[in-house]
Amino acid sequence: MTVGVRQGHPPAQPFELWTVGADGSGATKLVHYTPLAADVRNPTWSPRSGTIAFEAFIDHLRRYDMFTIRRGGGSPKAVMHSKRGEWNLDWGKTGRIAFSLANSICTIAPNGRGLRNLTRHK
Repeated sequence: MTVGVRQGHPPAQPFELWTVGADGSGATKLVHYTPLAADVRNPTWSPRSGTIAFEAFIDHLRRYDMFTIRRGGGSPKAVMHSKRGEWNLDWGKTGRIAFSLANSICTIAPNGRGLRNLTRHK
């Protein structure tokens, strides 16, 4: 099973987050964002593949939000908000989500608690 983003065209159209089997079966739309959300990116699976973390640029708020969503869909749960943007999300074996934030490498628990700056840059 893979996870991917379908970008609307032109870019002001909705973005969607989908899962699909390697053979093309089981395509499931997990998230559909209207043009106000503008962009969804960097999806990554949890260690046991039950949850996906992803980032969304919320255009009308001018901020980046990190979310998690269950493999089968449902409502995304906010993990954190940032004006600087989270990049290169990767879910570690410990259950924490690692990501780049400005000039730092950080981790956070999927419930949004325990933000750790691993490189100590500000």
